[in-house]
Amino acid sequence: MRLTSLLPDRTWSSQRSHNHLGFRRPPPQRRSSVPRPEVLEDRTVLSPLIVTSSADSGPGSLRDTIAAAPSGATIEFAKGIHTITLTSGELDITKSLDIVGLGENQLTIKRSSAKGTPSFRIFDIFGAGVDVTITGMKIANGLADGTLDPALNPGLGGGIYHAGGTLRLSDVVLAGNQARGNPSVSSFGMPGFGAGGGIANVSGPLEVTDSILTNNRAQGGAGGTGNLAGAGQGGGLINFADDVTVTVTDSRLTGNRAQGGSGNSSGSGLSPGRALGAGIDNSAGVLTIIHSAFDHNQAVGGNDGSGPIGGLAAGGGIRNATGAVAQITGSTFDYNRALGGSNGSGAFFAGSSLGGGVNNQGMATIAESTFDHNRAIGGSFDTGSNAGGGSGGGLFNDAPATLALSGSRFIHNRAIGGSRNSGGVSPGTGLGGGVENRGMATIAESTFGHNLANGGSFDTGSNAGGGSGGGLFNDAPARLALSGCLVTENQAIGGSFNTGSNAGVGAGGGVYNLGGFDPDASVIKKNHASTSNPDIFP
Repeated sequence: MRLTSLLPDRTWSSQRSHNHLGFRRPPPQRRSSVPRPEVLEDRTVLSPLIVTSSADSGPGSLRDTIAAAPSGATIEFAKGIHTITLTSGELDITKSLDIVGLGENQLTIKRSSAKGTPSFRIFDIFGAGVDVTITGMKIANGLADGTLDPALNPGLGGGIYHAGGTLRLSDVVLAGNQARGNPSVSSFGMPGFGAGGGIANVSGPLEVTDSILTNNRAQGGAGGTGNLAGAGQGGGLINFADDVTVTVTDSRLTGNRAQGGSGNSSGSGLSPGRALGAGIDNSAGVLTIIHSAFDHNQAVGGNDGSGPIGGLAAGGGIRNATGAVAQITGSTFDYNRALGGSNGSGAFFAGSSLGGGVNNQGMATIAESTFDHNRAIGGSFDTGSNAGGGSGGGLFNDAPATLALSGSRFIHNRAIGGSRNSGGVSPGTGLGGGVENRGMATIAESTFGHNLANGGSFDTGSNAGGGSGGGLFNDAPARLALSGCLVTENQAIGGSFNTGSNAGVGAGGGVYNLGGFDPDASVIKKNHASTSNPDIFP
């Protein structure tokens, strides 16, 4: 597999003429009675190629039809073809094709689950200028892992690997696909890297419309050593492509998982066993989300890691990386989780969880969206400053990120510190039940209600087990501007049985502010903090 250079985006348009009611056509001209020869327009129309066999290969199979098709062809399926079970390997697409299925409930293309079947993804799409559309099918049980040839990027793209041209998916279900990292194999310089359980988009624009990504998994390898060893990223989808747009419209991502590997060591690097973006990990480029739903996705940091920021979990729904752009409109984030790993050790932030719904490290614009019942929960038995912290139950905006949020609701989200952590400063803290901001945030016409920041228990260290900012936590020197917002009935609760100075403090039930804060025309009332400052701290 070779990564291809990105071609300029293409602009596609279609026009259809219509007769307007009431418009009267001119009368036809009277023809001469003398017959005359007419020159017809020269047209070449490619008839669809029909898949007639459900076999893995051979005459009439999908594999053979793809191989024989000319570029630009359309492939369709006979009505009797409902399940195609692959046994010999992935389907390579190196030309422009439209693959039109019978419907996601009528056609399934899957890797065989029989014992002895080799590991392979379902579709591998690559080549400069390749333009592929896939519609009307389920893509299931793909497996990209370390047993593949390393040249094929073994831990990337369990369902689809896309590295060239444009890919469009419509009326597609990607279900039960896996990308597994192998600690003895590196992808993008990371040993044991598993990414893009459903889709790995390495280059080229990607459009996903009216589709479902469900129960896909990105699994980091275990027991590896090196910078970012054992990372699991993008349970449903990961985007690596710079300067392109990934668009997800009217779609659902549910039950996907990004799992960091256990027992990894970073050596002189950072963040072993991290889990990022259970639904989508946008590592580069522009991510546009329109009228889509993210629910029951989980980013789970690896256990027993050794190194700074070991076992990190960020972005139960979406992680937007530094330098990347996310534009989210009219979407919902419900019951997503970021769960920090346990039994980790490191200089700081071992077992931390950042952003149950969304973790933004780049530039994010979020409008008319709802965050409901998301959780950021820190790990337990971690060691180091800030170990086992849970931050930003609904949304975490990291430094130096910028966030523009408007017309949205944050309700019933929770940031919960883990228990039995120890370290110098702030182990087991729960910060920002609705939102934690460490960057630059502008929030307008939004509601924060019934969110909870809850510190952990049995933690040891200064500020251990603190619960701060039930609705919002604004860290120093970040700037937070609220305009026309309602912050009400949120809670900040300190944990129990903690030891150390200022242990178990619950402050700022509505807003906990350590940076620049402007609550213009906002209402902050009826919040609760277990220690003091029920509405705004300080």
